[in-house]
Amino acid sequence: MVLGLKLRHRIEIGLLILLATLVFLTYSPEDETYFWQRWFVVLVMVAALVLVDFLFLDSNAMIFDPDTENWRRRTEAGKYQ
Repeated sequence: MVLGLKLRHRIEIGLLILLATLVFLTYSPEDETYFWQRWFVVLVMVAALVLVDFLFLDSNAMIFDPDTENWRRRTEAGKYQ
């Protein structure tokens, strides 16, 4: 794996780079329709989804468990054996 990233993450980063390039290519100071802003909104939405994917949708993702006893059992399971 390149840089420890899974294929899915590499594809997502590639999509972000492609969308960012599209935003810069469609920008023009003389443009009256602001076509580049539409692509920028798509870029921001995809970036938010990629951020959620990197943070929460992986095997080693953050585990939120508000019950402290469950959390303690998970983290200290093999500590005192």
